[in-house]
Amino acid sequence: MELLYIWIKDYKNIQNQGFNFSPRWWFEYDVISGILNIDDIIEDVIGDFFGNNIANVTAIIGENGVGKSNLFEFILSKLKDKTGFWDDEFIIIFKDSNKGKIWLHEDLEFFLSYDNKNEFDFEVNSFKMQERDEFGVRGGFNSPNEIDSLQLIYITDAFEGNVKYGGLVNRNFIDMSTDRLVNSSRELSNQLQIKENVFKYEEIKRQAKFLGYFATNLDSVQDIIIPDYLEITSSFRQILKNISAFQKENRNSILLEDERSIIDYFQNKPIYDQVYCELVLSAIYEAMITSSVGEQAFKYFVEKISLLKNDEGYEFIDMGEKIYLISYTEILKFVKSLQDNDRIKIDKGHNSFALPMENVGEFFTTIDSIGYQGRNPFLRYDWQYANAYKYGKLSTGEKALVNLFSRLFVLRH
Repeated sequence: MELLYIWIKDYKNIQNQGFNFSPRWWFEYDVISGILNIDDIIEDVIGDFFGNNIANVTAIIGENGVGKSNLFEFILSKLKDKTGFWDDEFIIIFKDSNKGKIWLHEDLEFFLSYDNKNEFDFEVNSFKMQERDEFGVRGGFNSPNEIDSLQLIYITDAFEGNVKYGGLVNRNFIDMSTDRLVNSSRELSNQLQIKENVFKYEEIKRQAKFLGYFATNLDSVQDIIIPDYLEITSSFRQILKNISAFQKENRNSILLEDERSIIDYFQNKPIYDQVYCELVLSAIYEAMITSSVGEQAFKYFVEKISLLKNDEGYEFIDMGEKIYLISYTEILKFVKSLQDNDRIKIDKGHNSFALPMENVGEFFTTIDSIGYQGRNPFLRYDWQYANAYKYGKLSTGEKALVNLFSRLFVLRH
């Protein structure tokens, strides 16, 4: 099976654009007229150039940020799922044995323009997810087909600290990326997970030192575009699950109502309240793993929330003198300082905020001083530019360069 062409209506920075992957055919789709032109150029192709076992090799080349990674992401996000879950408007064409297969979204206008001079047929199929509601997706193309049996292997050595293609539906999709392999190691032990999270945290700190140095010491760096912000995203629910799992593994008691009271209290609170909750829970989680005070601290945290749950006058929970070896006061002071920074951008829809570059160094210094040390895997970090908050993040190539040069920079200094 060989991928020949894909056309995408709208995905991130890709709009109404087609991509050819075949040396034999040239495809071009016009979204206005709905005409798909197919030109068979077999006379210009060297047969079996890569041998019998490799149908084709395609290199995707372009400047940083033009959408190379987005194209891969789109293809993988579709082909890893079964066709019954497709609902984006796109066209995919591939060769299966001695026949071409065209799959397109039902809402797209479509007319085929093809001079079949070499007697190679193309079969046309349509797809559309029939229903979407609060329970998920329903309907769609559910009968067995060749795309659902397509086998894919995804390999990359880029390390971003999170798995892009989780929750796989198609078991023929194999993710061998560094992110997947590292995250899979979580099953081994809690201690290994801590080491992994420290590695992620130290990686972003190295990048902050590197980028901060160039932002403040050099007037012009042609090859390095300095980001304007560090986006920080919170997900306190996930660390609650980890606390529950840890206590169950160690045969300690934890009630579902305790989790629910924390979630209910912080659910619709501002992002800074959620970050405070997450930092406290991270400290509690570390205390559970390393000492006997963690469960006491967790119970006290739940107790305070139960008292404040119906009082909207409290922005944060002051833990008072009950410290349990955890720096509640420092955490409270730190998060309030974030709240007072009027240059911070808040993205309520994604539970995240963007920290200006000049405050990033202070952020990590303070995080380290309260003993956080990056052990929380649920605060996620991503560099971004000021000119496009939604899609202004570093490209995959830029991330790889920043990763490489930040390590060299730290070694040098």
